[in-house]
Amino acid sequence: MQTRAGLFVVVLSLASACSGGSSGPGGGRADGGTGGEGGGAEGGAGSDGSSPPGADGGSAGSDGSAPGAGTTVKPGNGCAAALGIEAGFYTCEAQYFVSPTGSDSNSGTSMADALQTLGAATKLSLHGGDCVTVADGTYGETVLVSSSGSADTCTGYVVFRAASPGGAKVVSTDPYNGFMVNANYVMVDGFDLQDTGTGSAFTAGTNTLAGGKVIVYHHIAAVRNIAHDSGGAGLGALHADYVRFEGNTVHGNSSRSDYGDSGIDLWEMQASDTLPGFHIVIRNNLSYSNVESNIPASLQTDGEGIILDSFDYADPTYGSTPYTQETLVENNVIWANGGRGIEAAGAQPTSHVTIRNNTVFDDNTQQQKYGGAEIVSWGNGNTVANNLVVLGPDAQNGTAANQTTVAIADRCGPSSAGVQITGGSVWSNNLVYSMKSGAPLSSSNCITTPSSYTTIPVGSNLVGVDPGLAAETTAAAALTAQDFTLAAGSPPAHAGTATDFAPFDYAYVARPSPPSIGAFEP
Repeated sequence: MQTRAGLFVVVLSLASACSGGSSGPGGGRADGGTGGEGGGAEGGAGSDGSSPPGADGGSAGSDGSAPGAGTTVKPGNGCAAALGIEAGFYTCEAQYFVSPTGSDSNSGTSMADALQTLGAATKLSLHGGDCVTVADGTYGETVLVSSSGSADTCTGYVVFRAASPGGAKVVSTDPYNGFMVNANYVMVDGFDLQDTGTGSAFTAGTNTLAGGKVIVYHHIAAVRNIAHDSGGAGLGALHADYVRFEGNTVHGNSSRSDYGDSGIDLWEMQASDTLPGFHIVIRNNLSYSNVESNIPASLQTDGEGIILDSFDYADPTYGSTPYTQETLVENNVIWANGGRGIEAAGAQPTSHVTIRNNTVFDDNTQQQKYGGAEIVSWGNGNTVANNLVVLGPDAQNGTAANQTTVAIADRCGPSSAGVQITGGSVWSNNLVYSMKSGAPLSSSNCITTPSSYTTIPVGSNLVGVDPGLAAETTAAAALTAQDFTLAAGSPPAHAGTATDFAPFDYAYVARPSPPSIGAFEP
């Protein structure tokens, strides 16, 4: 996302902020510019602008013990099933119901006495352990959740969930946000989410100020949703902490917004505490075909599969500070996006990111000003390990001079805001391959000086090795997650580093040691 010039910043008194005041009208960017996003072989530097419980849970078995290799690992927090639905991420202590056949004058305490709209459910006095279960059907409304839960525990979240996966469809026409969470300890599970205007399907966080600083909401999770065909981002977050996007399918977004949106899009995150461990977890998602297709070419700058944008920036508009907490991006399957596959960068750098065991394939399908990459990192303390990266045959170079798109790109040097990135990222045991004849596989300006470009050292990476994916011979429009699975004995199988890897794969199968490269074990 970039500056939403038409937005205003809402300023609240401290009293209203403490009560979880409403959001401003959107997730606008305040830094503008996209020169720092290039992943090309000669791309310029920027032109501007152990985990806490539940923070990255899900690696333990149902009894809390460490899983054995080859066993299925329960996703989420390992919470018990609740009220007839296999929750996994949470446990419900009380339940309310919404149905297209209900009435907003009902109590909502049973399906027979269901409410009719999610908006009515957001006005209930909800607390941690309360679940709002939404029956199948289409709900034409814009949703703002402002009731907070109480703790990062199985029974500490306020939960909005679909009664069946993807059965409850929330369709908004809002120009900024379709389903927005401005509260703490909130989980949204299993919806079909769409904004048919220029807005994002789902947004965690706000631009609202209190006492000159942006309000920081925390512990917000979107799990097992389908976020699709929205003008803005599929899943977005801004100025928030402890954000968790897991098990979602995100596609066909960022097509109508001219604010620089992407499939999974996090911008200028802010810390709510300084506890160690991963505060942000983006894992086990599919993100594909997010392309800025219906906006002027001069505004086409993004359309990434996943972007972690400008975390290092102290933005005076929002009184924000650089985000120094850890972020985890793992087990995601990314393909056919208009911009980069995974980007830890933006108009300003993004540091302290671990990118591991992702499969990133044939992105950069839309020609933009700056060159792209399947994975690009511009930050201090970033690690990139065990990723399976394939530059596709139709990867587009940038229109500016010397903007060649590559498979992986490492960026150093100062940003326009004075953030200094030195030393580059650590790249280990990534398989890097190109289906585009003559295309360079990597680019780095971290080896000598920020103005001199070379390649990322091969080291333990498997460079130029064909992974043998079915996706390589499958039409882009027909691709599914199954096309990215590994054959036994293929080059990525059990070729990863055992020092930094996801404990389970995309299918929640525990990884052996050494693990495989990419999102899947064979």
